[in-house]
Amino acid sequence: MVVPPCLLDFTKDMIAKSDDKTVLASFLSREIKEDSHLLELFMPIGDVSRAKLAIAPTGTSGGYGFVTFVTKEDAQKAIGELNGRVYGWDK
Repeated sequence: MVVPPCLLDFTKDMIAKSDDKTVLASFLSREIKEDSHLLELFMPIGDVSRAKLAIAPTGTSGGYGFVTFVTKEDAQKAIGELNGRVYGWDK
């Protein structure tokens, strides 16, 4: 994954805070513009405690975010179910 320079600090901070319950959601639709949109995509899979979308200083989506689940099992389930699939409002 390529991280734009303007989002490098955000990415480093989120990775430092991550654990085995946090998954990286990358290549997200540009239509996903808020944390709540990211949350909507992952809530059907399991209990989500936090969803954080990368937002560039220009206010546009960075195309990726981090989702933290309540359990490691839900995080693994999300990876298994969504990895390599295309989701989003603009298909």
